[in-house]
Amino acid sequence: MKKLIIIFFIIIFSSSVFSFYFENDIDYKIYIFNRTLKGGALETSISPYPSDQEKEIKTYINIPYFSTDNYQLIPIFEIKNKNIGLNINLTNNYNLKLTYYYGKKINSFWFIIGRYKTNWSLLEHGVFLSDSLPFVEGLTGGFTTNFLLGNIGIYFGAYIFNPYLTNEEKEIQKMSIDGNADRRSIGIGYDDPYKTLLIHRLDLKPFNFLRVSINELNLIGGKFPDIVDLNFMNILHNTYGEGYSNAMFAIDGEFLPLKGLKVYGEFAMDDFVVPLTESGAEDYKPTAFAWGYGTQYIFKLLNGYINTKFENYKIYSWMYNRWQELLKFTGRYIDNNIIYDIPMGYENGSGIESQLFAVEYIKNNVNIKITLEKIIMGEINLDTSYFDKELKGNTETWEGPYGDTKENYYTTFYIKYKNFNSKIKIENLKFKNYNLYFSFIF
Repeated sequence: MKKLIIIFFIIIFSSSVFSFYFENDIDYKIYIFNRTLKGGALETSISPYPSDQEKEIKTYINIPYFSTDNYQLIPIFEIKNKNIGLNINLTNNYNLKLTYYYGKKINSFWFIIGRYKTNWSLLEHGVFLSDSLPFVEGLTGGFTTNFLLGNIGIYFGAYIFNPYLTNEEKEIQKMSIDGNADRRSIGIGYDDPYKTLLIHRLDLKPFNFLRVSINELNLIGGKFPDIVDLNFMNILHNTYGEGYSNAMFAIDGEFLPLKGLKVYGEFAMDDFVVPLTESGAEDYKPTAFAWGYGTQYIFKLLNGYINTKFENYKIYSWMYNRWQELLKFTGRYIDNNIIYDIPMGYENGSGIESQLFAVEYIKNNVNIKITLEKIIMGEINLDTSYFDKELKGNTETWEGPYGDTKENYYTTFYIKYKNFNSKIKIENLKFKNYNLYFSFIF
């Protein structure tokens, strides 16, 4: 055993050192833009992703000025050394929170571990695992290879979330609610303090201009994952574990019919009621879909890049929801005894239709972006009780937005110029939040 451990560390520390792209890095955006201008699809839409660029050790001291009612992390100190990163952040309630990562690339295999922000989507708001979460804690990795169908990538993620429950939520978690659960005979549910998301993904790129990705997400709550759950080569993980597992299927991809023009989208399925075999069970687990699609056009102007996007979204009413808190597709973050439950997919939750337009300019150390959004929200959302059989049994509620709807209009301004960063979001012509900071770089 000792020899195996020694061999493992020799491989790790003798392997190639790569820095990592994160989604808002200007270098990463320029990399994506150049690929698009050449008519090439990405290997995957996952970030962070290893970069072959050599990066110097840099230390940032940020002076922030911000206001928000959401859980956000504002960096005040950052240090990056190729494949290592450490951030000291302020929360919206002015508490300190560390984020950090360590990553390696060994031939075509790579991994990154720590507490960091991840995104598995090309959309501005991904519908199954997006950057709506301020951070995840865990491991992301994968590898690419050539095969009969062209380039193939296999990727995985394992993330833990805060399992804290209120007294009421704890009582619900102990109940054997799901009629298909393996513990229904003893009447006790799974209530151990664990909430883990395991995701695995197959990226197929048969042509340079086309990529299709197949994903399975397995959310395990009230139980520590076992070897079956951790097997990333397995599928349909929750077939025999409906008392502690909530699985989601997702597919996404991109197609470039012309150089500079990209069509892309995602579809996610939390549940689906099959009419011929599940008639009469409509009030059990309603059909819950989510999708988003868009077009992107990129061109060069004034020695920089112009990036334009239009996107459309649909999130069904019961998407991401469950009886038990530990089986909802949300991440729980607590700050000053305030609980923030943030969807892992579309950031505004469920029961939504939305349209988005964005235009962006990038040149060297300049990044300017304006986003316009219209969001229609219904009465049913993630705060709606999953115990309400009358609402769930009414198939008219499924697609959403259902009932009295509310329209919100958002405008977001993002500016990065050398050492200055700012992001301002306006809701219905009123300031919703803002984040400005100046960086001293060493």
